[in-house]
Amino acid sequence: SFALNAEAFTNFKGAQLKKTHDVAFHLVRRTFHAKPQRMYFVGGSEGGREALIVAERWPADYHGLVSIFPAFDISVLGTAFVQAAQDVFGRPGAWVSPAKLSHLSAKVLDACDGLDGLKDGIVGNVTACRAAFDANSLRCGTDASADCLSDAQLAAVRSLASPRKIGVTLSGVDTLAPWPLLE
Repeated sequence: SFALNAEAFTNFKGAQLKKTHDVAFHLVRRTFHAKPQRMYFVGGSEGGREALIVAERWPADYHGLVSIFPAFDISVLGTAFVQAAQDVFGRPGAWVSPAKLSHLSAKVLDACDGLDGLKDGIVGNVTACRAAFDANSLRCGTDASADCLSDAQLAAVRSLASPRKIGVTLSGVDTLAPWPLLE
């Protein structure tokens, strides 16, 4: 029913981004009696998609934009979530606990931070990381401890971390991007 309200529908199509920018700009000027020296837009997922929208429609409003994993197509994103759920919940023993995911992330960072020439807590050279980190180094065969992955968990992690054909083309996409678990 919101689409019957012209302003609500216009906001839904992106106008809310410009309105929010303009209000923020006004509030900063009013509060600090000066315009902002720099304005940045940073967003991930839906916010990443919104960063791309403002870059396209209002590039002069920002000094910089960061778009992290922009959610650009909801049908493809939904398909990715369904396939991820099948990988993790569709196989007995494949679910990876938060403790194990944390351990996996720490091991990836240990192996890959610095491959870009800077040890800063960020994996900056993903290609080198793919060659440097072997998920099998965490294999324990069974779900014995938080420090290792069972065969079923390794299979799920490998599947999630690989691009996959989905069998159909949705908005020009026939392959899902890998989840960044091993990089």
